[in-house]
Amino acid sequence: MSRERLIAWRFVFSVSLLVIIWMATRNPSEIPPILFSIDDFAQHALTFLYLAAVMARAYPPVRHGLIWIFLTFYGILIEAIQSLLPFREASVVDLAANTAGLALFEMVLLTKGILLKRKRH
Repeated sequence: MSRERLIAWRFVFSVSLLVIIWMATRNPSEIPPILFSIDDFAQHALTFLYLAAVMARAYPPVRHGLIWIFLTFYGILIEAIQSLLPFREASVVDLAANTAGLALFEMVLLTKGILLKRKRH
C-alpha cells in the first residue's frame, strides 16, 4: 500500500475514533432519532466491526490480537466515560456487543480466507 493511502486510512481511523467517542458521550436527547433506528446491540457490533476493519487497513502489520486489545480498551474507555455522565450509563451489554463486532470481523476474515483458498484450488 502506498504511503498516501496508509496516511489516508490512518486519518479515517483517527477521525472515526473521535466521532464515535463524541457520539457515545453526547446527551441522547440531542441525537437525532434516525441514528437510533437499529437495535443498540447491533449498533455497537457494527461500529466495532467497522473500527476493526479500518484499523486493519490503517495499520496493516498489526496483528489481529492487538486490534482486539486496542478496541476492547477503547470500548471500556467509552463505558467508563459514560458512567461519569449524568445522562448516560455504562453497560456490560454494550461491551459484549463490541466484542460481538470484533468476532464478526474475525469471521469475515476467516470466510474470506477460506474462499480465497478454494478459488486457488
